[in-house]
Parts: sequence; structure tokens; C-alpha cells
Amino acid sequence: MKNQKILITGSNGFIGKHLVRVLEQENEIFTLSPIRSQRIDVTDFESLKSLPIKEIDIVFHLAAHTDIEDSLRDPRRTVFNNCVSTLNILELCRLFEMKLIYMSSYLYGKPQYLPTDESHPLSPTNPYALSKMIAETMCNYYIDNYNIKCITLRPFNVYGIGQPEKKYSVVGIIKQIGKGEVEIENEMEKRDYIYVSDVVDALIKAGHCVERISDVFNIGTGNSYTLPELVTLLLKISGKNPKLTIGRKFSSYIPETRADIGKAEKELDWHPKIDIFTGMKKLWDYYGNKS
Repeated sequence: MKNQKILITGSNGFIGKHLVRVLEQENEIFTLSPIRSQRIDVTDFESLKSLPIKEIDIVFHLAAHTDIEDSLRDPRRTVFNNCVSTLNILELCRLFEMKLIYMSSYLYGKPQYLPTDESHPLSPTNPYALSKMIAETMCNYYIDNYNIKCITLRPFNVYGIGQPEKKYSVVGIIKQIGKGEVEIENEMEKRDYIYVSDVVDALIKAGHCVERISDVFNIGTGNSYTLPELVTLLLKISGKNPKLTIGRKFSSYIPETRADIGKAEKELDWHPKIDIFTGMKKLWDYYGNKS
């Protein structure tokens, strides 16, 4: 994408920061993060209209309350903010003919089949996922009834430099390795891990294609790994030998996620470039000496 005027909501988030760094090299970027800033509230339509809307060509809407545990404690806050902010962005796109790239989430619940394609039934397992499903429905309504140009991406497990450092995230495991002891739970869960630069690439490819396509696309790798497999890979990369403890074992509601990405590969001409070894090495090189 070159020489466009782009609004990025959620620009200070994990994925948003990476997207801004790539797009600002050849475009004029307007950023808005978090959902409420000192000047603009994405859930307040009148506040949003103070932006230079008429100048903007395309919106990347990433702003959202993404903390799943927080969504379980306060579902109204999560659903309200994520749905109303998306509705407001859709209204701006309708009124000012802006194109939209919407960042959704994994919405398939316990998969009925693997790999999982975009036609799989949706089954949100928490209020955060519920808010994303509702927002997708609104996007589809605006596509069908107001002819806005919109592509929705459903990323699987995104990881990379700058991701939230939770205990069982990849970064959290690296921190544990540095301390000489690693504890993991439910070691049989398998997840499809997609590196953040590949997600950014998918967003940009969607931006190129949105004029001719309005649809939903999975963003993953088509491969899945357990936490013990990731730990083994990180130990191979790092040369470390910490104590490994398997903590709480339980029957996972979602035992495995694995994306069918054939649709994105064909229609967006997008392909993941970072394999799991390369991605883990990037993270170890960045965080390993700091842990």
C-alpha cells in the first residue's frame, strides 16, 4: 500500500504497533488507541467525527477489549465497547465511503473438523468472542445493505515481539526458561501459532484486495503445536535445561485449533512466511537475554 491516508484504531496494541511501523513508511497514518484516548472515544460517534474523516481512504479497525478473563468478569463492558466501536466505524465508512479491514478473532469453539475453514459454524466461548461475532454480523449487514467495502480477518494464536507477557504465552515461557524452571498446564492442547509479521502482511494484502472482495478469511499456518513442543523447541534454540513441571491437567473445551488458510492463499495471495522455528528464534533472540 502506497500514498494512502489510513486510519488505524488500536494502533498502540500488539498488532497495531507492528502495522503502523510498516504502513507509515509510504502512507499518511492517523492513529487512534486505545478505545478511549484523551481526545477521542471510539464508542462516541460525535467524538470520532472530529477526525479528518474526509481525507481517509481506508480504516484498519483493530481497537478492542481483548482480555478474555476481563470479559468473563465484566461481559457488558467488553461487548458494549467492541460492538459499539465497530458500529461507529461502519457508520463512518458508510457516510464517507471509506474501505474497512476488520480484525476479528478465532470464533469456532470446539472444532467439528480440522483444519477449520471459514464456513465452520461459529461458537463463541467467552464474551470477547461473542462481541467479535456480533461485530462480524454488523460488518456483513453493512456490506449487503450499504455496499461498503470490508474484509474481515480471523487470526488464530498470534505471537511475536511485543505480545502480552502472560505466564503461558510464548514470551511467558521464555521468561520462565530464563529463571531455570518452567511450569505449563494442560500440555495436550494444540494451537495454531501465527507470527505477528505474517498477520500484518495479511492485513496489508487485505487492504490491496478490499476494493474487489468483501469476505472473511482465516489467518493461521495450518499447523498446530502443544506447549511441551514449544518448550522443547525453545530449549533447543537456547541451549538451556530448566526444570519442567506439568501443572494442572484438565479436559480442554478446545483441544486443538488448526486453520484452513486455502481461501486467504487463493483470494488474498497471502501465505505465512515465518515457520515455528524461525518465530521462536526471533522471540528468544529478543527476550532470552532479558529474562
